[in-house]
This record gives sequence, C-alpha cells and structure tokens, in this order.
Amino acid sequence: MQRKISVALVTSSPNNAESLALQYVATSVEKAGHTAGVSTFRGVSELEGVARRIAKATPELLGVSIQSGIAAIDNLAFINRVRALGYSGHITCGGTFATLCRRRLFDQCRHIDSIIRHDGEIPIAFLANAIANDEGFDSLPGVSTMYGDGLPAPVGIRTHLDVRPTRQFRKLYAGVPSAEISAVRGCFGNCSYCGLKALRREATFEARQCGMTTREISSVGVGSIRRRKINSVADEMAYLYHEKNVRFFHLVDENHLPRDSVEATRVLNDLSDALDVRGVRDRAVNLMLRADAATQPVCEALDRLGLVRCLLGVESTTEEGLKKLGRGNGTSVNKMAMNNLEQRNIAFHFNVLLVTPDSTIDSIWREVDGLREVRGGLLDPFALEVYEGTTVFEGLRKAGRLEGGPMLWHYWLQEPAAKRFAHLFYRIKRDVFAKVNMTAYGYEVLGALAVAKRLKLLKTDSAQIDALASALIKKHNDLWISILESARAHAVSESDDETIHEFLEETRLSAARLVLDLRRLEAMLERGCRRPLKSEIYYPSAAAAVAMALSILCGSACVSCNHVGSGTDAGPDTSVDDTDTTTDTDTDTNTDTETDTYTCSEQEAHEEGWGAVNTAIDAGCDNICDQGEMFEYRLILDEEGHMIDMEREDGIPIDQELIDCYIAALEGQTFPCMAERDHFWLWCGVLLS
Repeated sequence: MQRKISVALVTSSPNNAESLALQYVATSVEKAGHTAGVSTFRGVSELEGVARRIAKATPELLGVSIQSGIAAIDNLAFINRVRALGYSGHITCGGTFATLCRRRLFDQCRHIDSIIRHDGEIPIAFLANAIANDEGFDSLPGVSTMYGDGLPAPVGIRTHLDVRPTRQFRKLYAGVPSAEISAVRGCFGNCSYCGLKALRREATFEARQCGMTTREISSVGVGSIRRRKINSVADEMAYLYHEKNVRFFHLVDENHLPRDSVEATRVLNDLSDALDVRGVRDRAVNLMLRADAATQPVCEALDRLGLVRCLLGVESTTEEGLKKLGRGNGTSVNKMAMNNLEQRNIAFHFNVLLVTPDSTIDSIWREVDGLREVRGGLLDPFALEVYEGTTVFEGLRKAGRLEGGPMLWHYWLQEPAAKRFAHLFYRIKRDVFAKVNMTAYGYEVLGALAVAKRLKLLKTDSAQIDALASALIKKHNDLWISILESARAHAVSESDDETIHEFLEETRLSAARLVLDLRRLEAMLERGCRRPLKSEIYYPSAAAAVAMALSILCGSACVSCNHVGSGTDAGPDTSVDDTDTTTDTDTDTNTDTETDTYTCSEQEAHEEGWGAVNTAIDAGCDNICDQGEMFEYRLILDEEGHMIDMEREDGIPIDQELIDCYIAALEGQTFPCMAERDHFWLWCGVLLS
C-alpha cells in the first residue's frame, strides 16, 4: 500500500485573495491519497509566520506557486527562509512564471528541487506518489529538475478541468461572501506582450512531444481555449451559493468568452439558465472582458448573468498602438464596448499601455489625446511590462535593449524626450500612486456600489449616489489626463529637478483630494446600505489610501482639508448575516456626509493619517487592522540598482535573517529604472505588503 504524505501549498497574495490555482492542486493531491493544505501570505509582514508553521509541520512536499516576476521576490524569499529554518523536504514550484523561466529559477535559487510545468494537478500527483514511494522524480511527466525537463507535460488531458477545487476558506467582498471561479483555461489571443501566448507555444510543443497530431491538439484546446462544461461550472456555483452563502463570484479567466458574439451570447445565457434552474438567483459577478467581445447582445447576456464590474481589455486608444500590441480590434470597438457597458450600468476600469518599447513623445501624446473620449470607466495607465518568452521580449533581447533581469526586465525608450517622459511616469506611479492609490481605491468603492445595487442591499434610492459616482469617475479620468499632459510638457521642456519635485508634490495633493472625494461617496453608500460593506479581498490595501491621503493633505503647509466622517454613529458594527438578502423597508434618505474643516501640523498630520484607519474601521473595514501587522517596507538599492538592504518606514528593524533571504532571492537582479542619484530605493508595498 502506498504511503500517505502531507503536502503544503503556499504562495504570496498581496490582495489577501484566495489562491484558486493551489486549491485545484490541493484537490488533486487529496485524490491521489495524500493530505494537502493551502497557505497564503501578504509579503514580508506575514512571510515569517507562514515559514515557521511550514518548518514546524515538516510536510514531505512543499509546493510554491510563482505566477510573475514580482511574485517571485516574496516567494523565493519564502523558500530561502523556510530552508534556513530547517525544512528539508522536497520543494517544487509552479505557475506561469515558473513554467516559462524555470531555468532561471533553478539558477537563482539552489533550494528548489523541481518545477512543475503548465497545469499542476496531474504532475504534482505524480510527484507526491514518487516521494511517497521513495522513487526518483527526474523523468516524471511535466516535472523539471536542474538536470532537464523529464517527460512531456500531459497537456492533452482534460479530466482535471471539471474537478471542484478544495475550499479551505472564504472571503467577504462588499459585505457578502465571495469566491473565485475558473470556467476557462487558456486564451486564443495573439497579443505580442502577453505571457499566455508564450505558454501556448510551449504547451503546443509539449503536446507534439507527447505524439499528438495537429487535429488532436486543436480538438482538446491545447494552445487555445479549454472550457469546462457549463453544468459543471453551474454545479460548483450552486454549491457555493447554497452551502457557503456566496453571492459574489469572481471569474478569474483571462478570456472567458468565445470570439464569435453569437456563440458568446449563447454560452452566457446557457450558464444563466443553469444557475436559475439551480436556484442561484441573487448573484453578482466580476470578470475580465475583451473589448471586441463586449457587443450589445453580449453585454445584455452579461447583465442577465449578474455582471456588476469588469476589467475591460482596451490597452490602447490609437489604431497604431493596437496594431503594435497585436490587438485586432480598432478604437471604434473600444468605444462601443465602453458605451455598451455603461448603458447596462456595469462598472469597469481599463488599462492603457501608455509606455511601450516603440513609444515616442508623439505617440504618447496621441494616446493621451485619445483618452479624452473615454466615458464611464476608470482609467489606469501603465507601462508595458516585459514577460520572458513573448514577442516583445525576444525583440528587445535581439536589439540588446533589455536591462535588469533575471526575474524582472526593463527597457528604456530610445527617443530622448520619450525616455524622459517614461522616467517621470515611473516616478508618478512609484512616488505618488504607490502610496495614494486613488484608482484602486475608486474601483473598489465603485465595485461595492455595484454589488450593493445588484443584491438590493440599498435601503435608499441610489440616484444621488449614482450621480456622485459618475461625477467622480469623470474627475478621476480628467485628473489622470491632466497629470499625463503635464508630464509630457516637463519631458519636452527638460524641466529641472526642483520643477519636477513641485509637480510630483502637487500631483500627490491632487490624488489625496480625490481619495477623500471617493471616501465621501463610500460614506454615502454606507449610510444607504442596511449592512456593513466589509471587504477582505482586494480592498484592504486600497482602503489604506484614505489614511495616506489625510496624512498628505494635513502634512502640507497650511493646507485646509475636509475630515470625512465615517457616516456612522454607533461605531464599528461588523457583524454579517450571510443569508439575509431581503430589502430593508427603512426609507431613511439622509445621505449627507458630515465634514469639518481644519488645519494641522506635521506631527498632527502623521497622527491623523494613521488615525484615519479608524475611519475605515467605522466603515466596516476592520479587516485592515485585524489581519496582521501593517507596515510599509522598501528595498535599498545601490547605484547600479542591486538590493543591498531592506527597511520599514516606521523605523522598526527587520530581522537580518529575513533581509538576507530577500537579498539572496534578488541576487543578480537590478532595478535600473529605480536607481537615481542619492535616491536608491524601491517601494514594495503599501501598508499590507
């Protein structure tokens, strides 16, 4: 009889979200006859506790999920720490980044014994069985070691797709239990910058190594879309709805819908029908959505499904930009998608890749100019990140333009004015919005509003709240456009350091003011709801923006600011009735927000800033404080951008052994965009890092 072993599955989760991928893997481990447990940690503030628990429990197998280069920082530090604490079991890694960069990971971290490629459910069962039977694992399907890749990954097998993941906990969102759902794996897109395209290419190669024909590869969806049976998805959602009282479902699929609008509409309506039959009626849904998929019939079907908010894949506001990114849809499709979502009252935000390797100051200006036509959703501009194995990565590598590495890569724009803009854009994102994240905070406030309306949690008419929300969305986007316009002007005129500093300070103040405007909206919403809107995922770090905003505004010389009350008189009532979703008959329509105006000194500003966390607590967000110690930390870099130290902003020392684990995790890694004269640091988290 096979020996039973224990398997610990771990990953970092900055947003305090569940790890659905590891829950699927846990199910597979248990079906193979072993025990499995899933743990997550929010960066350095929780790493030590989880590492000590794992080292004490001594599981025979430790699996660590590494989905991105950023995630690799905390997760490799965790691996280093758990080994330093004496753990001697087998450590395997998995995830998108681990699959694509497995050779680099073996070189980077000597403590990794194996890496699982692609979907982890089947290979980890093979690995657990091999360890239980004291067998070798160098030739297991889908399992790589420092000596090679072993047998091809079983990418053509689909039996694990309809397996229900092991649920070990649940999280609240907007006051109701939430859960992540996966209905689709893979993507049919051809975006030049996306890591999924690189995964598709590797999966197709592995399928051919398995002896699969082109027809067989296509029929099972290797390198494309692998969709679960609709009844299987509906059964899982019904179980969560009836047994766990889940009302908010987050579909984590990168690309949930088929290309064809008619087929996409059918898929959505079939799922809605299946849920209705199963009595899953009061539901709210969140997902990612390609702009070309958001046709009017599709948006109507999404509304029927319960979609309340989405991340809309816009990426660029110009035809030129879309073409370079490998996006087939034009700007008219993006506008159509936004209009269709707005008409259905579906909240959305969208990323625009403002800085790309080919950007010039003129192309950046055209992107910013295109943003003026945006309506209805929150704008979130980004610089294109370089993922290993993508078309963009290979092009930059061949051109000798890649910097940084080996986990995180960077590039500079070639045109001098565009490079100056990119440099200033990085400083805006880091020095301003890393601490006062008005966009993340706004999206969560609007998300809570969308859930409250969909689930009929409001006891008042929402007209006044909706009007303020629309006004703040416009104000948010106008502010971003103004910031980007100013950044372009500074880049063209080659402004001096003092002028840039003044610009960043004014930007910080403007962002802080908008955060407090959003807090007014949140307070109005809280007063209009009949239950606390406590959130335990996504929201905690974003909500901390309120504390930072107050600290910044009060800390500026002679600044008069509004101290926004919580809108509650009775204190932090955070009790949650998971089953009560009936509409309250209370017709109280007093939604005015109490404010008072005052000024404060720099010392008072610090106290007010941290004291503002209590405002969030009064609002039903006590999870900001009750889920672990809060602090900011930063990496100290040398002039070349290498990490040499780590510190907490509050001045409390970090244990040197933990610092050493991070230094080892980042050995050889440089951050060229962060190394600036006498200012060598990188923010790695806000409050809940």
